[in-house]
Amino acid sequence: MSKRVDRTRFLSEPTRLAIAELCLGRTLTLGEIAHKLGREPGSLSGPETMADHGALKRRKRRAASQGRREATSYAFNPAWRAALDAARAARERRRWTPGRDLLVISLADTPAACAMIAAGVEGIEWGARLKGEVSGLALAPEADPDDAATLRLIDALGVQRPITRLHFSEVMGPRDLRDWASRVRGGRDPVGQLPAES
Repeated sequence: MSKRVDRTRFLSEPTRLAIAELCLGRTLTLGEIAHKLGREPGSLSGPETMADHGALKRRKRRAASQGRREATSYAFNPAWRAALDAARAARERRRWTPGRDLLVISLADTPAACAMIAAGVEGIEWGARLKGEVSGLALAPEADPDDAATLRLIDALGVQRPITRLHFSEVMGPRDLRDWASRVRGGRDPVGQLPAES
């Protein structure tokens, strides 16, 4: 395919990134890729699209028994390795890590925030559109130990209503969350005190 493509951006799409990682260092058929992704082969066009753009190389596998067609298999194209590494790094930056802030913008203020973002406001690590009745946008400010990036971003967005700022100290799995909730409920955790029941 002659069309030039931004390789990193192309591989940053989550399904394509997963397919690239599956085909790195091995050859898989469409059925094998679909199975590993928990998808039906007929619903997965990613490997063909990626091969058309050069991210995957097509290989032919001999049929296991007579009467069956050769199966096309796919292998990751090593010439795309730098783009894969960059897409992986971008994915890691979008993951939630302890100590980070998350700004939740109301649905009513989302158009104003989007206007500022489109105009080039800086200091945003990543964002996510929220589908709800109250909130329309979540933004993760660039990491900054003294909160200056978060405060600058809040000021730069210039929205009318207060922005909900969430600061995550840690992400807990179900068991840790249950243990922490029990400590809070029992009054043994000074971080989160629940009001006394009447």
